[in-house]
Amino acid sequence: MSRVPLCRVQRLGLPALLALTAVMLTACSGSGAKAGAPSSASSSPGPAASGQASTPGAATATVPTSSTAPAGGAAPSLATGYLGPPTTQPTQPTQPTQPTQPTQPTQPARPTPGIPTTSAVCSASGLALVGTGGQGAAGTLISTFGLRNTGTGTCVLSAFPGASLVDAQGQQIGAAARRQGAAGGQVRLAPGQAASFQLALAHAGCPSSAPVSHALRVYPPGDRGSLLVPYEQPVCTTPTVTAVVASG
Repeated sequence: MSRVPLCRVQRLGLPALLALTAVMLTACSGSGAKAGAPSSASSSPGPAASGQASTPGAATATVPTSSTAPAGGAAPSLATGYLGPPTTQPTQPTQPTQPTQPTQPTQPARPTPGIPTTSAVCSASGLALVGTGGQGAAGTLISTFGLRNTGTGTCVLSAFPGASLVDAQGQQIGAAARRQGAAGGQVRLAPGQAASFQLALAHAGCPSSAPVSHALRVYPPGDRGSLLVPYEQPVCTTPTVTAVVASG
């Protein structure tokens, strides 16, 4: 068996070394065969036969020849690659909602002792107009009338009522009554109570042709509704009216 110089073996690559080993084993096994027996050995040319040599035991590593750097100038990682910066910001934890404080109930207002609670103004729909009598002096008739509370609650009257004389058709005769005297104060009327006022009408010297009234129309203070009470007198002058006062 021939020997191959060691320096030549070191130059061969792993495939060539394997092929050479096979040739040597074939030669060794054929040394005891009969003389003249043909021997054959085949080997595939390795990388050494094609002129390529490689160092035994050296691992081949593939190195990328080019790479695209991500935005921002950061170089890609050769081991794991570069996926770029995260595009989604981490979600901030939601703060717990504070419980709503219950609303305290509103306390009703209490009336102040000694101060009466304000009442509604008496209206014509809750009053009755009545005549309480009259007297004459120096050709002037002074008649007293009352406004009685017919409602179920307390109401108030103050100042002057409106008054005018009307005929049988309800048409006003002459001018409305003028106010006379002080305005007075507020009169509180409980159900069934009444306030009074006076109407003065001068008829001295009235001609026989003067119109005669059929009724007196009264407007309670602060109301546009009216009440009627029978009142027949010759009308040739303008009547006067006083403010309401509490009935005695």
